[in-house]
Amino acid sequence: MIFLVNNNIKGSSLDVQSANNPRNTKRSKFRDVTQEMAQELGYNYYYFQKVMDFDKGEYGISFISKYDVKIIYIHELPGKSKEKRQVLAAKLSPGKFKRKILVVNTHLDNKMDNKHEELDDLFSVINKFRGDVKFLCGDFNLLPTTEFYQKIAENW
Repeated sequence: MIFLVNNNIKGSSLDVQSANNPRNTKRSKFRDVTQEMAQELGYNYYYFQKVMDFDKGEYGISFISKYDVKIIYIHELPGKSKEKRQVLAAKLSPGKFKRKILVVNTHLDNKMDNKHEELDDLFSVINKFRGDVKFLCGDFNLLPTTEFYQKIAENW
């Protein structure tokens, strides 16, 4: 699985990658998927944020970058789900870019009952993170036809 993903990524000019993935689980054959992908791609930086225990290992959100990262911000979104929903924001180190770059990864809840609160909190916390250019990525668990997806599209 990792080999196929990396061959697809290697053929592109991706600078960063955000994912939601397991680490050291039975499903991942007890491997650190984030670390292996970073090493295979020759990326300089990777970070995994545990969200919960899963399948005899961990499940979380991750970030992989060709560029060094100055700081990682973590924020937990509101919700009652067993899987805590988080925001991982990576501020890239200055040097290659003339502007402050912030890449934000999240994995939103698949339940719609608190989606307004979840999105309001997401946008509020992103506004607190510093960056001249901000990229939002992740698994939003939304169809493009929903009002919630449209709210994200309007702001990004």
